[in-house]
Amino acid sequence: LQNIFRRSIHIEARIEKLGYKLPPLPPTPKGSYINFIRYGNILHISGHLPQTIDGKLIKGRLGEDMSIEDGQYAARLAALQMLAT
Repeated sequence: LQNIFRRSIHIEARIEKLGYKLPPLPPTPKGSYINFIRYGNILHISGHLPQTIDGKLIKGRLGEDMSIEDGQYAARLAALQMLAT
């Protein structure tokens, strides 16, 4: 258990060193599902949206109403949501 705690601190420090910040709590699911479920050593995640810390949902379609940079930003937000779970 001690090694798991050390590793999580290391991961959080690395995320911070890269200039990212984990959201404090993942937002409440927008549907009737749970954010994650674990089967043995496999973790299935779902419902993580590109949502800013203040609750704004990033929406759009690449090439139509969203630039590649905006899409990358949205993907980063969704990834950080997954990591925070």
